[in-house]
Amino acid sequence: MYVLYMATRLVSLLLWALEIAMVVRAIASWIPSLDDKKWMDVVYMLTEPLVAPVRAIFERFSLFRNSPIDFSFVIAFLLLGMVQSSVAHFTALLFV
Repeated sequence: MYVLYMATRLVSLLLWALEIAMVVRAIASWIPSLDDKKWMDVVYMLTEPLVAPVRAIFERFSLFRNSPIDFSFVIAFLLLGMVQSSVAHFTALLFV
């Protein structure tokens, strides 16, 4: 049981780190001078696999095409939060 508990805690920690990376990406998008920093390449490398599938769905259905806000990022962030919440709930069900 301890191994399963540690695995769910590790997944929760990784999801939290992805959430932080997405917040950093959102803030950095407002500061143009940060785009050419090497550490931003790492942030994009971590977050783009989450955002790209949502963006592809939006492009396929021509949703929010002319919007100044990247709704694919917002939806990906919300989905990540839902997954993180589900993992926390699953952990609580198993181990409380």
